[in-house]
Amino acid sequence: MFTRVIPVLLIVVLVLFFPVRPSLAVVTLTLTVTTNKPTYRFADTVYVSGGLFWLPNYFPATDGIVGVEVKESSGQPFIFRTVPTGPVSSQNWLVNFTEFYPCDWRGIPKYSFQAREAVYVHAAWRNFDTILAHTVEYAVNIYDANSIPLGIFLFSIILAPNSAESPIEFMASMIPASTVGNVTLYASLFSDLPENGGYPYCPELNATFTIATPTNNPPFESSSGGTYNFSFKLPTGGIPVGNYTVYANTNYYAIGTYYYVASNATFAIILQGDINGDGVVDIYDAIQMAKAFNTAPGNPKWNPNADLNHDGFVDIYDAIILANNFGKGG
Repeated sequence: MFTRVIPVLLIVVLVLFFPVRPSLAVVTLTLTVTTNKPTYRFADTVYVSGGLFWLPNYFPATDGIVGVEVKESSGQPFIFRTVPTGPVSSQNWLVNFTEFYPCDWRGIPKYSFQAREAVYVHAAWRNFDTILAHTVEYAVNIYDANSIPLGIFLFSIILAPNSAESPIEFMASMIPASTVGNVTLYASLFSDLPENGGYPYCPELNATFTIATPTNNPPFESSSGGTYNFSFKLPTGGIPVGNYTVYANTNYYAIGTYYYVASNATFAIILQGDINGDGVVDIYDAIQMAKAFNTAPGNPKWNPNADLNHDGFVDIYDAIILANNFGKGG
């Protein structure tokens, strides 16, 4: 009888003095993306930002890379970027660039061009994975000196294990003949397009070359504390109005495991002349224009939405833009 009591007493002592430890909270990775405004007009600057954090305590993942795609309302891709969330440590990326630079038609590096001269871009990359083949989407964005996107080049290939893509050159024919100053190339390697769930394989590369007169107005970019930010300026026309979608994806490696997370956001580009933002240029916009006519910032009647050409003054040139778009809908 005494021997049976001892185990029971031991159990009571363990429960009283060594309580059961609570289970650890489930740790997950989350990604956010947003824009600084819900709507924009032509020639506005769009700021894209977000963060990569561990939940539930929002501990920042400060060495991640996030693939971002902005898609037009027409369904065509508009922007491709790979942005860091802080200083990215050197890693053995599964797929990475081995060469990237502007060049002439023979593939010889070249960083200064004359207006209307053909510009080529040279690139090569390698699949360092010795076991698996990888699909690679090569995306290059071209920005002018005012941070306005000029065009995109896309190339897709499947790389066998431990193999390299032969260097390719493409002519940057989407650069308008009137472009001068510094032109910047941003190149990314994705597993697929971000809109399809693709994530970046490695940090992006960039290169700058000059056409005729050099100028410098770099876009805003920053990364720290698990967050990322970049910007681009909308052109004055030539792209569709409507809702644009921003896709952000990452495949973050930590403690021997890959964590895939994704997020998206939307913004809208509205029609020039649509001062009140109702999606059509009509008499109500003309009334708003009349109220703000001949005003500048500081005037109590100033309306920045009526400054359609963004010159800091509401005048006849803005009225002409409204008249040219009168009756149009977004």
